[in-house]
Amino acid sequence: LSDLLLRHYRGLGSEEPPVEADVRPEDIRYIAEGATNIVCSYHGPHAELHGRVLRCRKGDNSVSRMLCDFAKMVAVPLFGAEYLDNVELTSLQPEQMRAIDEALFSVRPSHRINARLDITVRDNSGGVLVQKAQNLLQIPPMPPMKQTVALRVISVELKPNCCLEEWGDGMPSRYQLMQLDKLAFGKISRRSAYDPVQLLSGHRDRCLQALRDMLEEPQNNMRIFVDGRLVFSGELPALQSNLDDEIAASGLPIKDCEGLLEMLSFLLSAPDLHLVSRLKRLQAWAAGPDIARLA
Repeated sequence: LSDLLLRHYRGLGSEEPPVEADVRPEDIRYIAEGATNIVCSYHGPHAELHGRVLRCRKGDNSVSRMLCDFAKMVAVPLFGAEYLDNVELTSLQPEQMRAIDEALFSVRPSHRINARLDITVRDNSGGVLVQKAQNLLQIPPMPPMKQTVALRVISVELKPNCCLEEWGDGMPSRYQLMQLDKLAFGKISRRSAYDPVQLLSGHRDRCLQALRDMLEEPQNNMRIFVDGRLVFSGELPALQSNLDDEIAASGLPIKDCEGLLEMLSFLLSAPDLHLVSRLKRLQAWAAGPDIARLA
């Protein structure tokens, strides 16, 4: 990782040319965004982009090259190709990115619109860099098959935060301590009972309770999508009954939010889900040598 960052700092990162894409505003649909990226799904005529999302940078778009190298050289080997998709580097012309930025402006959350997409060419390829990844919010293209029930796709995005248990007996998790700090400084209006340690404890009942707490006060830790449409997040609160209706209409063998959380708890506490132990080891490494034994 340090070698990769040093190479990019010295301008010696990957020189692989990005795949040029002809994307127009009418070809994409806004999905969601965070502090640094806006994610859009593609619905245009180019087959190579079908089933993909474009992750567009608000800040320096040249960072996308380093992030793609990081995914390929560090993240995928560390977590496993069964859990992570290879991200591909793509480029758009500045005028295309400008048109997309303008088209997305009206559908973005009001508290996010001050940060616009970066439309400046910063890469030697002559294009504005974006990341292309698999669209996990829709069913992958499959051969035609007879269906008696129209299925909808429910996707849940979780941000677990630090899931390492602290040294002291009974000491709250780092996330819980940060909640107290944020509440004291007015960064949040209500403290969440969610505990990352319980979410990834490997115990189904503890995991289920952590998911219930996250649903009760999601902040930026949970988002739920139905067929690529955001139906629940900390920025888009929903009535429990509305969310239950969305899930019940999915055609899946779950009837409400509680059924969805139970399904997730089984998945996250499964012994053969190696992603959890690998994530803990990575967090322990990032926290320093004194913490490594916790993982």
